[in-house]
Amino acid sequence: MAEDMRDDAAGGTRKEPIVRRNYHHGSVPSALHAAARQGLEAGGDPEQIGLRDLARKIGVSPTAAYRHFTNKEDLMASVAAEGFQELTEALKGAQHGPDPTVDIGLAYIEFALTQPGLFRLMFGPLLTERDKHETLRDSAAEAFAIVERLGCASGDSDAQRRAKAMVSYGALHGLANLSLMKILPEQEARSLALGVLEHVSRASQTDPSAPLDQPFPSDVALPATIKLSTVE
Repeated sequence: MAEDMRDDAAGGTRKEPIVRRNYHHGSVPSALHAAARQGLEAGGDPEQIGLRDLARKIGVSPTAAYRHFTNKEDLMASVAAEGFQELTEALKGAQHGPDPTVDIGLAYIEFALTQPGLFRLMFGPLLTERDKHETLRDSAAEAFAIVERLGCASGDSDAQRRAKAMVSYGALHGLANLSLMKILPEQEARSLALGVLEHVSRASQTDPSAPLDQPFPSDVALPATIKLSTVE
């Protein structure tokens, strides 16, 4: 057991023991990765999770951590890549349901609401330059390739497909974030998402060439908590 020297409130120093674990060289990355996931699952802010703190948590020196990850972003990119792989699996499992548009969209919402810390990391400001991390870039692209099918018809051009998918995806992602920000209760986010997705699905099946600004069904209303005031 090593000892860490720290200043105490009286101006002296105190010795705080640090438990050193004997990790095999190759197991340090997986231990750091698991500790980062644990921090996110506990509701931690991705930007507040530090590589040095994680090293201390698993009982290795910061130097040992930096042998495997250049910096915190490098580690968190690997965690986010795993998140996108899990999201992809969830979306793939939903795309063969009775209504792929609805099922894929609900799977996306469910992933966000049940993995809030991981979701914030995947789409947060810490990893805006995904192209710097090959595995993260490829994992994200695979997930988005499925999301791009939302509300699309077989005869859509590439431009129509992208436009329809972005409208549907923008609504879903916005609802997920409103819920994670505690502005919208989870159940209301799920209900609104279902209404949006059913509308998109009906529109694509009845008239695939219909414009994106067609009237929204009156039975899908904003909850009172986020209704916008109108000017008389």
